[in-house]
Amino acid sequence: DYECVVGFELPGPLLDRASTAEARFAKDIRQYLSTESTQDVEVKAGGFLQHDWSDADVAFANASCFDEELLGDLAAKCALLKEGALVVTLGEQLVGQDHLELVLQRALVLSTARASSGAALAFVHRRISPEGDASSAAPATTPPRPRRVQHLASEGFAPLTSPQDSELMRRKRAGPRSFADEQGPSN
Repeated sequence: DYECVVGFELPGPLLDRASTAEARFAKDIRQYLSTESTQDVEVKAGGFLQHDWSDADVAFANASCFDEELLGDLAAKCALLKEGALVVTLGEQLVGQDHLELVLQRALVLSTARASSGAALAFVHRRISPEGDASSAAPATTPPRPRRVQHLASEGFAPLTSPQDSELMRRKRAGPRSFADEQGPSN
């Protein structure tokens, strides 16, 4: 569960598509999700460098087409995140940063319901305090549950399929079921 997913997209066709997806989520999908948190989705116009996302618990950037300067700018923005926040990048690892540690690297196959769009390396980084920083504290035994997710720069991103996606689509196709349907046939 999450409180809010915020996406940043540059004005143009991708922003239009993201806004359409945001509306479709609100209309067709939200009703199938847990009601324990708000689970809002918000799309903001503009690049991720123009916005404040320092409160994110998880940040995502499809960095496969980022040049060195943009990767450096992304890493600098990540220094503003709170300790323990996760940063997931596709295609490029954020290197040479004393405030980020690589915690996972994995090859992923990217696909949509219509087609596969290839493979990419995913890198999961954790925001840490640099050694010697007075604010450095011992890591918690259990990381806090992410409450806010940011999706940064979705250029070229194809959603990863998941069992949850499949279950949501199955429920949507099945439509509302009555209590009697859930109990099975009566004798």
